[in-house]
Amino acid sequence: MKNKKSDFKEISISLKKIQDCKFYYNLDFKCNQESLKEDKLPYNVIVKYFFSYELEEDLFYINISIIYEEKNNQILEAENRFTFHIKELKRLIKVQSSTSFALEVDFLPTLINVAIGTMRGIIFSRTGSSSLSEYPLPMISMTELTQTTDQ
Repeated sequence: MKNKKSDFKEISISLKKIQDCKFYYNLDFKCNQESLKEDKLPYNVIVKYFFSYELEEDLFYINISIIYEEKNNQILEAENRFTFHIKELKRLIKVQSSTSFALEVDFLPTLINVAIGTMRGIIFSRTGSSSLSEYPLPMISMTELTQTTDQ
């Protein structure tokens, strides 16, 4: 019998592990003084992410990469891998192909919110005494970020 989305009342999710994959910061970067006056970000923010999973282990992985760049000059790149344990993950994911899956319940915005919030803290703690300290990772709309998701 196929589970319906309404059958899922509660999902048990826990964050099991955070791994550093990459951290690069251009120490020579100085914030543009005009940006400081206008109270806007002195760089562009690019967010990339990749999902994977191990159904038998109930593990769901998200790799998040945050890139700051100014006029095609990379200022910062931070990438972390987040491992989540999701009870009965097999019931929540329908594998469509080796590169595609569908969700019975859309838990991705919650996981991405946790991961990006954690990335915000990681980036701030590593750049806190630099010119980037005035500009932490901005709020990111999960709706916009996940709308065009091709898992």
